Amino acid sequence: MDIAISVGEISGDRNAAALIRELKNRIQAGYWGIGGREMRAAGADIIYDMSEMGTIGVFQTLKYLPRFLYRYYSFRRMITRKKPDLLVLVDFGFFNTRLAMSAAKQGIRCLYYFPPSSWRRRPSRPSALIRADCSVITPFPWSAEILAGYGLRVRYPGHPLVDLVRPDLSREEYGSRYHTEGESIGFLAGSRNFEIDCHLPVFFEAVRLLRARRPDICCVFAATPEKADYIRGRLVREFGDYEAAGVRLAVGDTYNVMAHSALLCSCSGTATLEAGILGTPMLIVYRGTAVMRLEYSLRKSRLGLPGGHIGMPNIVLDRSVCRELLACEVTGSAICEEAMRLLESPEAMAEMRASLGEIREILGPEGVTVRAAECFAELIKDTEK
Repeated sequence: MDIAISVGEISGDRNAAALIRELKNRIQAGYWGIGGREMRAAGADIIYDMSEMGTIGVFQTLKYLPRFLYRYYSFRRMITRKKPDLLVLVDFGFFNTRLAMSAAKQGIRCLYYFPPSSWRRRPSRPSALIRADCSVITPFPWSAEILAGYGLRVRYPGHPLVDLVRPDLSREEYGSRYHTEGESIGFLAGSRNFEIDCHLPVFFEAVRLLRARRPDICCVFAATPEKADYIRGRLVREFGDYEAAGVRLAVGDTYNVMAHSALLCSCSGTATLEAGILGTPMLIVYRGTAVMRLEYSLRKSRLGLPGGHIGMPNIVLDRSVCRELLACEVTGSAICEEAMRLLESPEAMAEMRASLGEIREILGPEGVTVRAAECFAELIKDTEK
């Protein structure tokens, strides 16, 4: 088989790569398309690297629109010319729903892995998926029920993060690596450049306030290898000898930071669900750029956030478990006060851990990627009948 894949963000790249590795045990095929370094490492031929193209909101999308359009039309022409046996779409709804409808007109079968807004419990009608006659593999049980109600071929294997989120250090090894003798707080600023730039200043302010009240606390900043030099430079400019100031930088070690921190302060996104799977108490923040904060204030009532939540743990649990700070609420003092409230209340921390423990049960048992590959093979057979 010839299988084309379209992925637009880092989390989608990771999930697609895991699926490709598992599919290779079942389906003899060539894999190519748009994605990132994880898919390339899994053996896919990457035409465009789209891992930096994830956007939030209207204004961020407009900023990247020329690049989106160029890559969309280029990739669409390539699909039309090569006519793959199957087009696999992973999240990235702005781009992929249009691609699915175009491919369907060419008679190319489409399978959507992680359909857009699948986390929403009350999504709008999936018109594009219906028009493209997509088969769907979704990571959330309520999404499977909703999409099946529209007559789509749907499978729910669970959420692949259940398999992927695996720390590889013990608490003692973690403490030795980062010289954290007492409690530590993990800081996750986000994966997009603008998220890092928006969150680092308030995180730095929070660190100073926290250390003034609790000098024994160690603050660990997690960074991907691609962003490590930039974040390290910001830490040096802010603190000088940042390790002497009680700050550490963990590069490519995010799951260990999540697993072994007493508390996390995390940018809203996939990272919060990963931390939720590990059961680590957290504060969820999203500041955004000045333009994004303005957009949020203007569109807040129309965004239709599930239960009013933005954090994935709260969305999955369908109730408020982790405190959320949005837009102008995200300040160093607000982060410090919430962190101190939790650290000084073992009961509140234990209650949050117990609630987060329910996430694994909701997202399904381990072996999700294997089941997803099996669903993939089943859906291909169904569409061939």
